[in-house]
Amino acid sequence: MDGDIIHIFYYENIFLWEVPPERLQQKGLEGLLPLLPLTQGAMEARDTIVNDMIEGLRAAGKEDILALGYAFAGRVYTTEADRKWLKRRFAMFEDFLEESWSYQEMVQKGVDKGFELGKKQGIELGEKQGIELGKKQGALDALRPTLVRFVEARFPELTALAQQQGERFTVPELLSDVIDKLLKAQTAEQARQILMQLDQVPDTPHPDA
Repeated sequence: MDGDIIHIFYYENIFLWEVPPERLQQKGLEGLLPLLPLTQGAMEARDTIVNDMIEGLRAAGKEDILALGYAFAGRVYTTEADRKWLKRRFAMFEDFLEESWSYQEMVQKGVDKGFELGKKQGIELGEKQGIELGKKQGALDALRPTLVRFVEARFPELTALAQQQGERFTVPELLSDVIDKLLKAQTAEQARQILMQLDQVPDTPHPDA
């Protein structure tokens, strides 16, 4: 301003894939533990890296950012076997994850996307209808992954069916009801019957119809 230097910023690029995981595990850096899956050697030491991340966050009382660790790990471990293992490893924290600010922020992002979609379509449908459509789409975008993640953790043999049926839901309340019923399912056959109930729901048409 007026020729005077007000601020000077110096930046340094850090390539996490070149950083040994031990550097992020130092005392006082617990907030960086969700980044462990992105560090050097993480691909080859999946079990150790993820376990260290989870236990480190729990020991530091930072369970509220477990969802961030789960998200970063999902960017690194992408094979089918990795995905199944990762989801099983985090399944025990499902309730806690859903209550954390980071998970809720991710869900809210999906709701906001749906809301924006509804507003755009609202030009033709009318603003009120568009807003309702946005809320509906946002709820579906949040519930569908929850359905698939739960089924994959409890009844992995039904994962493909859950993905297929989840995409067919157009009413968030019905999808939420199915998830509630699945929580009480004791066997894979019971879960299958619950998922197949969609075929008898007239208000949820098949996308090809």
